[in-house]
Amino acid sequence: MLADTTNNITYGSSEPSVKIPVNNKPTLIELQRLGGIRSVLKLLDSKKKGLRETAALVLSNATFSHTSVCKELVSGEVETLRPLVEHLSDDIDMVALNVTRALANCTTIPDFAGGNNCFNTTLRRLGGVRLLIGALSTDNVNLLKPTLLAIGNMCYDDDVLAVEIRELGGLESLAILLQSEHKSVQSNALNVLMNCCCRNIANCEEVVNLNLTKVLVEIIVHASAKGENYLRVNATQLLSSLMRHSRSVCNDIYVSGAIDTFVNDLRA
Repeated sequence: MLADTTNNITYGSSEPSVKIPVNNKPTLIELQRLGGIRSVLKLLDSKKKGLRETAALVLSNATFSHTSVCKELVSGEVETLRPLVEHLSDDIDMVALNVTRALANCTTIPDFAGGNNCFNTTLRRLGGVRLLIGALSTDNVNLLKPTLLAIGNMCYDDDVLAVEIRELGGLESLAILLQSEHKSVQSNALNVLMNCCCRNIANCEEVVNLNLTKVLVEIIVHASAKGENYLRVNATQLLSSLMRHSRSVCNDIYVSGAIDTFVNDLRA
């Protein structure tokens, strides 16, 4: 697994990505002191700002440190996921952030490898999928990281979610994030696009229509020059997927003069 918040899902892989690191305190003790998972979930509705922030932070920490907490949240379906979804758009920024982190952490458990349709279906019923996709348009980098991580893991091997991302304007948001100056955001946006376009011709065509071929070529060139192999490989794999579904991509690559870069990669 990679460090920090970088998504470790690779094209065609079922490996879960790394969790969102938050705090290394003895989180189970904190959780138990507050009465357990369901009691902490109820605290998210407290009228006291401090209690809501504490509850969200404890859940974020606990899901990061303990797979068992993630499994309980996921297996509880509507009962345990509804409170999290309801606070994705909380008016307290730190609550919204840590609730998003908790959901993102839940998508990284081993049982989630290759996707968890029950989890996705429950979030969809609760409106969580729409809220996560909507959050892609935020300019809050801290919130973007777990949002991208969650969507990237969820949309792997979930064709329904891949379609929803396109229909709800998520591809346009990802196209913008792919040009972010923040490497972790750019990298995670790239991973989401890879999973969205895998086996989905309509998404590939939309990405090409968004003129992302040139952006991907630029990422590959810069990543090659700086030795950022992870970005270079993933951008190349996405470009390869697009080429299988659009002849215009080949022409765009030729016009951009990037063929020499690919030739050099083959020689390396």
